[in-house]
Amino acid sequence: MSEAAKRKFRQSMQSGNTRPTNIATRIFMLTLFIFLAVQLVINAILSPMGVQLEAYNVEKTRLLEENRSLEQTLANMGSIKALNHLSAKKLKLVQSNTKQIVYISDSSLRAEK
Repeated sequence: MSEAAKRKFRQSMQSGNTRPTNIATRIFMLTLFIFLAVQLVINAILSPMGVQLEAYNVEKTRLLEENRSLEQTLANMGSIKALNHLSAKKLKLVQSNTKQIVYISDSSLRAEK
């Protein structure tokens, strides 16, 4: 192959190859730019929501802990031992040894349900 033919071949390869590569590069850059712009918009919208969600989760955790504590206090206060202790020690209540039975002879009286 002569030097002139080689030169023509190189030029044809370079000129033919530059155009598709240039178009492909432009398409790639355009899609990359669109992708980045969309990601920035989505992040700008979702970021404040994420911060608010995190604050709600912290408050939820705190309320759950407080609820557990209150349930435990209620369970302790509602137990028979706690009631017996409160009645005997703090309120000074004692159980009566004598039992009284009251009999009412009026038949018009009825107990309500």
